[in-house]
Amino acid sequence: MKRFVFIGICFALLVTVCIGLAYKKDSPVTDIDTTPDSAAKAVDKRWVFDKVKGAVLLFKGGKQFDTKIYEVKYIGQITNGGKAPFLLFTGRGCDECDANIALYIQSPDDPYHSDEYEAERYDLPGKEKDYETDSLIYKGRAFYGQIFKGVKGVVWYQQNLMQDNSWQKSTYFVSLKSGLKKDTMIKAWNKMPETLKLLQQGACKEIAGSDYYSEP
Repeated sequence: MKRFVFIGICFALLVTVCIGLAYKKDSPVTDIDTTPDSAAKAVDKRWVFDKVKGAVLLFKGGKQFDTKIYEVKYIGQITNGGKAPFLLFTGRGCDECDANIALYIQSPDDPYHSDEYEAERYDLPGKEKDYETDSLIYKGRAFYGQIFKGVKGVVWYQQNLMQDNSWQKSTYFVSLKSGLKKDTMIKAWNKMPETLKLLQQGACKEIAGSDYYSEP
């Protein structure tokens, strides 16, 4: 009886090992961290940033992305499922011009326009002054990663000076979901405490603000 039990146990172990090997062989291999709580820390291992060379973002392992813009600075990235991640970088689309440095959100797998008039450019957070009056007309903060619970993207909490000298609050949100980028203005200023809490937890990061003047 003990021998049959022993044989049965050996057979069960053999079946378990075979199933495990088959599963390992057939299962898709992924090297992307998709954990929602680490959206800001998550880096597609195929796109680990190395350095900027001219207009080109260089990544360890040989991958690169030519931004075709000037004064490029790499900010970070947000994982994008099986596609290349959404890269966040700043720069301007023209050389020696009055255009402000802007933020770009781009996956190398998606169509890209670097032309100053066609590119999808986003205002930098910080403080903006009117170039004629030197008066403050805009102030805002921006975050990327998991900016709301279970939601990845980029969000701006901003205030614009109105004609009656009052400040109007607004929230601009770029949703990055299922490989798609969607821009929208939302009424979510009250969500800023939630974003700041996620910032403390390391789930998102803040984009450094800067002081600049409005474009002529």
